[in-house]
Amino acid sequence: MNYLAKVSNMFRLFAIIIFISFNIIASAQGDENIRTLNIGDSIELEAKDNGAIFEFHKTKIKFSTIKKAEDNWISEVSIQIQREDEEPLIVVSEANDWAFANISLYIFEPNRTPTIMFQSFSGGAHCCAIVNLVDLGKEQLKVENLGFFDGDFLYPTDIDGDGIVEIVTYDNAFLYSFDSYANSLPPRQIFSFNNGQPYDASFERRFDRIFLEEYDEAKAACLENEEGLSAGLCAGYLAIAARVGKYKKAKNLVLKAIREGREINSIWEEFQFCKDDECKEQVTFTKFFPALEYALKRWGYIKKK
Repeated sequence: MNYLAKVSNMFRLFAIIIFISFNIIASAQGDENIRTLNIGDSIELEAKDNGAIFEFHKTKIKFSTIKKAEDNWISEVSIQIQREDEEPLIVVSEANDWAFANISLYIFEPNRTPTIMFQSFSGGAHCCAIVNLVDLGKEQLKVENLGFFDGDFLYPTDIDGDGIVEIVTYDNAFLYSFDSYANSLPPRQIFSFNNGQPYDASFERRFDRIFLEEYDEAKAACLENEEGLSAGLCAGYLAIAARVGKYKKAKNLVLKAIREGREINSIWEEFQFCKDDECKEQVTFTKFFPALEYALKRWGYIKKK
């Protein structure tokens, strides 16, 4: 082999070594960029985290931002959930341009696999955390949309002390329904899980203590103003009273205040409510108590006769 051939082979060997080295380094860096997601973790994300990858056991979760084609502003965020040897599940959610989002992992029932909780923030003065759930124990992954919730992201907590976390928020149905946002008093809303499905557990007796603790404060908010009563604050008080079996007593207190000359005040001249879940039809009331009791029955706070 002549000198030039030897040099050529040496360069070829050197190039192969460099190529392999770069691939090893890139692979190692890729592994370093994958963050472990543990049960109970709650991770805040934003636009700069586009492409971030998390892993729980052998399940990978990749966070991405999605921009509008026409103006290049972020309009949505997504996660891609990839289990071994399966097609990925992609969950897309509305977002603002900062792409504020949250990925967390919780166990919501005893002896069950964890659930990924993916939240995004839609933007706006009073809105909205959008909450999506993916139960990793399902044979086929699917997304469950819990809904839109006013304010910040939801952070599950063990509110009744049984060792299992619940999703705790406020019943957004009360916002603006009877008065302004500032004069609305939405009761707490508590979601538990049954066989992997979230449900509103707010009326379960194990949570009575939570609402009893709020009862006196809600009562004061409704009745403390000597000049008049806010329809929104009193609606919240009466709803909380209904949850703990004190609706009749609370109603009599409000009626007594009205008889003493304090009027029910609201920014609304009429109260409107949907007749069905799709809101194809609405019903209108001009008086507070007929409106309230229709709403409380419609929303499950008091029983329909």
